[in-house]
Amino acid sequence: MTAPRIAGPQPAGPLLDWVHRTLREDHALSPRTAVELAQAYDEGRLLVIERDGVPAGWALRIPHGPDVQEIAGAYVRPDLRGGVVEVLLREVLGYAPITFCVTSSSRLARHLSTVWGFRPCPPGRIVRLTGGRVLGDRMRPGRLRYAQGYLRAAFPRLLYRDRRWVACQGCGTTGPASELNARDIAFGSGVPAVYRRCAACGHLARTGEIDLPEPNLPFVERVMDHRAVRDLVYAPRLRWLARHAPITPRTRLLDVGCGTGGFLDLARRRHGARCSGVELDPALAARAGRRGLDVTTGDFGHGPQGEFDLVTMFQVLEHLPDPRAALSRAFSLLRPGGVLCVEVPIADCLARPIFGPYWFPLLPPYHRHICTRRSLRAMAPPEALEVAAGPVYLPGEYLVSATLPVARLLPHPHQRRRPALPAQATGGVLALLAAGAMVPLEVFSGVAHRVLPTAGHWRVLWRKEEV
Repeated sequence: MTAPRIAGPQPAGPLLDWVHRTLREDHALSPRTAVELAQAYDEGRLLVIERDGVPAGWALRIPHGPDVQEIAGAYVRPDLRGGVVEVLLREVLGYAPITFCVTSSSRLARHLSTVWGFRPCPPGRIVRLTGGRVLGDRMRPGRLRYAQGYLRAAFPRLLYRDRRWVACQGCGTTGPASELNARDIAFGSGVPAVYRRCAACGHLARTGEIDLPEPNLPFVERVMDHRAVRDLVYAPRLRWLARHAPITPRTRLLDVGCGTGGFLDLARRRHGARCSGVELDPALAARAGRRGLDVTTGDFGHGPQGEFDLVTMFQVLEHLPDPRAALSRAFSLLRPGGVLCVEVPIADCLARPIFGPYWFPLLPPYHRHICTRRSLRAMAPPEALEVAAGPVYLPGEYLVSATLPVARLLPHPHQRRRPALPAQATGGVLALLAAGAMVPLEVFSGVAHRVLPTAGHWRVLWRKEEV
């Protein structure tokens, strides 16, 4: 048996008669007249597959512009399916980047989804892609005599695929994505950023490259070393870790992105752990070194060597271009039975959809990735065994997010930017009103974050197991 091929321009009469006959016999297919089929065949929109000189299948496509096309009908003989479907669809899908299909055939819908990466398409998206021409084409007065076919296909499946889709860096799914546009307000640069949101897992990934270094400001250092941060952030982290992974004077602890070393200093003083750190910023690393800590300055990918009992990555993964590779690197530094603790902001929380681009943990453009629980688990190496996980409430998330929309009217703490006094007064009043409105939600989040998805951060502990 020869390989299937596209039928050439040889006498089309028998081929078109066979296509028209299959259309009349199968009401799940979109009906077409013989004249329409002949015109479509001459224009290259009707593709017929032959095998050993016998018609084996066909597909009818309708262009809706240079970038969008519709698979208006497809059929393959049941006794000749081997390889024919793939040849037919490969040919059809090469004509336009975006292809959609409106079909009541469950077999075709399942094949398009599982093999070719099609995804469910809302009706509104098809209307936007085609300008409403699908409905107009299918309900032309000259084809109303095919009403029986329309009634049987009254509830079709709507599927589409875009060849420009890229794989999600979280779950790895290739599929549709929405965009979130934001810009830097917290550090005052105003640099815009666009985030791609995976429809499957909700993972947010910043698109494009932005040449903007991480902020290195005295304000940042003072915040990291403030007593409130030690009591409200570092101490709870250490207690949580000690509860799930015993920390002793023999524990070798590596903190990736250790900043000024506040957490490591606390772990050394309270548990006597042998602490090391990695910090990309030389100024922060120097400040940590003055505490007497062993800190490596530079990229984590080329940083410390050896085996550690405990590796921590607090608020680090979202800054890295390849979080999956960073997790693999962290696990390579663990001894068998060692544990890795990761803390990240998560997109599947209550605050993100409320505040949108003004959600403070988004921190555009410095945060490249905002994980979800699902995408974080998907990025874990195969030898990772989840030991513990839970939400993390960081005070002020709702209050700060509520004031960001009016931050342009206020003096910026990181830059010498002073709006006019009337603007400052107006901005101060609006910020107080916005923050006051969020106080009940902030209190509620602090109380209920363990049982409801109100906390914007997540912490997980993985143990390295032998694969």
